[in-house]
Amino acid sequence: MITSRFEYVDKLIAILDACQVDFDLELSFNWPLEYFDTSKEENLKPKALSRFVNNDWTFKISAKNKEEFLSTLADTLNDGDFCHYYIKVGKKEIGKGYDNFGINFLDPDYFQLTEKTLLRLGDSDIYLKKEIEKD
Repeated sequence: MITSRFEYVDKLIAILDACQVDFDLELSFNWPLEYFDTSKEENLKPKALSRFVNNDWTFKISAKNKEEFLSTLADTLNDGDFCHYYIKVGKKEIGKGYDNFGINFLDPDYFQLTEKTLLRLGDSDIYLKKEIEKD
């Protein structure tokens, strides 16, 4: 089981690990736009994550790269790096979370939430819904 010493990063990893299908992940980063320029040597975090993204900075996660991706998140991010997440399969939104995991909506058809997962999520509110409203 991959974990992070940072609470919110660990919660993100727990949710992504619970997803049972290949998915796209969008994170709302708290980074300035110029920080996404991976050609700059000092932009270490985006550089480490860039092998998992497309041109729009959407992460493409499959069974083949999931473990490496989760390890990279654990090794790279801290709690101040992001605040919201959106998980999609094709055009269908299957998960999203706000306010540093205070509120989470997950489609139960795609996530297997074990007792260990729920312990890692702690006091986060989890709403299981088959239809997740678009923002």
